[in-house]
Amino acid sequence: MANPIRPNVLIMAILFVFPENIVYAASSSSGWTPLAGTSPAVSVSAEGRAAVKFLCRFKDNPIDRAAWDHPQKLDLGLAAGVEFDFLCKNQSPIAYFTAYFRSGGGWYRVGFEPDDSPGWQTVRVLKTRAEVEGAPAGWSKIDAVRISAWRGLDEDAEFFMTQPRPFGASASIAVIRADSVAKTNAAELSSVRQYAETVSTMLDDLGLSFVVLSDEDLDPQRLRSVRVAILPYNPGMTDSAVAVLSTWIDSGGKVFACYTLHKSLADKMGFLLGGFVSQKSPGNFASIRAVDESVPGLPPETRQASWNIFQPVAISGKSRVVAYWYDSSAANTQKPALVASDKGFFLSHVLLPDDSANKRRLLLAVLGSMDPSLWKQAVNLSISRIGKLGPYASFEQAVAGITRLKFGRACDEALMLARTRHELALGELAAAHYPQAMSAAVDSRAALLRAYCIAQPSMPGEFRAFWCHSATGVEGLDWDTVIGKLSENGFTAVIPNMLWGGVAFYKSDILPVSPQIATSGDLLAQCLAACKKSGVQCHVWKVNFNMGWPTDRAFKARMQAAGRTQVGFDGKPEPDWLCPSHPDNRKLEIDSLVELARNYAVDGLHFDYIRYPDADHCFCPSCRKRFEQSIGQALTGWPNIVRTDATLARQWTRFRQDQITAVVSAVAAQARAVRPGIKISAAVFRNGPTDSIAVGQDWKLWCEKRYLDFVCPMDYTTKTTGFRDTVAKQIRWASGVPVYPGIGLSTWPDSTDLPRLIDQIAATRDLNTRGFTIFNLGPAETAEVLPMLGLGITRKLP
Repeated sequence: MANPIRPNVLIMAILFVFPENIVYAASSSSGWTPLAGTSPAVSVSAEGRAAVKFLCRFKDNPIDRAAWDHPQKLDLGLAAGVEFDFLCKNQSPIAYFTAYFRSGGGWYRVGFEPDDSPGWQTVRVLKTRAEVEGAPAGWSKIDAVRISAWRGLDEDAEFFMTQPRPFGASASIAVIRADSVAKTNAAELSSVRQYAETVSTMLDDLGLSFVVLSDEDLDPQRLRSVRVAILPYNPGMTDSAVAVLSTWIDSGGKVFACYTLHKSLADKMGFLLGGFVSQKSPGNFASIRAVDESVPGLPPETRQASWNIFQPVAISGKSRVVAYWYDSSAANTQKPALVASDKGFFLSHVLLPDDSANKRRLLLAVLGSMDPSLWKQAVNLSISRIGKLGPYASFEQAVAGITRLKFGRACDEALMLARTRHELALGELAAAHYPQAMSAAVDSRAALLRAYCIAQPSMPGEFRAFWCHSATGVEGLDWDTVIGKLSENGFTAVIPNMLWGGVAFYKSDILPVSPQIATSGDLLAQCLAACKKSGVQCHVWKVNFNMGWPTDRAFKARMQAAGRTQVGFDGKPEPDWLCPSHPDNRKLEIDSLVELARNYAVDGLHFDYIRYPDADHCFCPSCRKRFEQSIGQALTGWPNIVRTDATLARQWTRFRQDQITAVVSAVAAQARAVRPGIKISAAVFRNGPTDSIAVGQDWKLWCEKRYLDFVCPMDYTTKTTGFRDTVAKQIRWASGVPVYPGIGLSTWPDSTDLPRLIDQIAATRDLNTRGFTIFNLGPAETAEVLPMLGLGITRKLP
């Protein structure tokens, strides 16, 4: 089965310890058992509420996290997730939280970030966001819960919470998550989680109640109250799950399936699945366009930058095509995007989050066609949310607040349109014309958001950059167009990913050259020419040490055979990562970047992945040999000894840091020599003091030594208060080197969340950083975010 995940999607690394490899400290009366190094939890009364107090002793305590286990039998089979009441007066010492749920021979793991509120709040942990460790037996068989608070600062913290409880246990919509792939094809797990989460986020945004069912938990009883089942991406469904769904469809249940579907279910639903079809060129599958009005409320056009499909075939008398794929030139590809029958719908790719407003309308139209009662629920919520943006809690507040900003005629016109469409939405709702009411509500929200964006002030002299993870730029656009759009909307720099640990997307005598340049040309030269034309800086991004997806397998094999790739603490090879302690690898990193600076008139060089993957790497023979040489003694008990002996542990930490720092310092010196004025920068983990220990990334030292001209911490959080607090600390750690905080737009549930993005840009201005960097420039960000920022907060000034 072809994987719908793009090969160049950036996956953020999260340091964690597998739950089965644990040592417990003494138990406590609260029922929560602390892991080794963690203080006991205590039952207390906090601000009038019975709760458990968790103390995180991070100061002078070398632990990555504080964690507690609680035996608790939970049947979450029919739930959307768990919720609990939470209180924390100061979250800044805690980087993030993780909830674990033990089931059978494995665990489900879900990260969560509470709001910044200092008072009690309800935290919800969604099953759709869960990652899988081992082989859990299903959400209906949970027998223990773990809460982990990960170290952010060398400061103590405390928080309070009540016992976890299920929520969302009854709904007419079920999202079926393919957890069974953990046993058959674990490589698909991240795709399964990603697309289930995308659909769940859309359902939340629509205000539709739903449950999340693992395909491990499917049985007739759990589907009894469900009228519509969504299969977001369900490769390799088990025979038992197929049988349950088949019987349920016979009893009147309806299905919305995306990209994959078992043949017997496709037969039952009345259509055929043809073959896999890959795009002929970028932009081949650019939008979904309706061909008739048989599905009320289906948008005429919904943008979606897909790269492959499974082509469905409608069967006369049983099913019909309701939408086709169009390419970026607005030509009909004649490939069905959406087919329908009286049993449900099939979308020929997964649902992606781009064009979010129309994507939600498409989803609602499909669901509403199968269960018309869903329309009223969604429309009511949509109208109530029109004015909830930025600091405003209602439509009236938003209109009044934006009006007071007095930002000219364009803003006034947008506000007038927002008012008229808001009134129309209310009228259509009263008349029970739900598709028309939803359309008017969407238009009102769009107009109000436009007015809000126009009203934001710009600031002169800022460094404004987008990371772009693709060497070709934005899919469907050439570099000239992409850079032109950045410039038009007030951005001053681009950071394009042009080289990895084992490949270059330009002419190089140091790294293997991607075969793509034989057909596409020198991609770096094209980007630089576009930047020069538009007056945009180009800081070339290298993924250091990580060879990743674009590197030729033969090159990786040669590196591994030569003993140049990493080995984990457990002795398992990590063939994608070059070992920083190997001198040939450091030379490769240095020479490739200096060559680039010598041969291309770039404005800067930008390090990324300039670190180890995690604390469990690298323990290869080269590391052992060179570490022993550095301390002047042979070691017994390798590798455990560097964790159990305190002196050796400190020396090992410094050794790892030195390997990375050697590359940064050498590149800074040599690149500045061959191209005076070049800027050296790095994308770094956000918690400098602790991450320097965990992954060897001592960026605080790099700033002190002035190896870097600016630093971009990856502050990928949706919480603006936490973002601001973290950036304030980073400014101190940077010792006067400019900090251009990394805003994780593309990592958020909604990668077009303009109000939140504006809030975080405003936070950088409050802290006087004089710049920011946004991840990542893709199709949705280019089409939906850039032009709106250019209306106001990044507006070009005379």
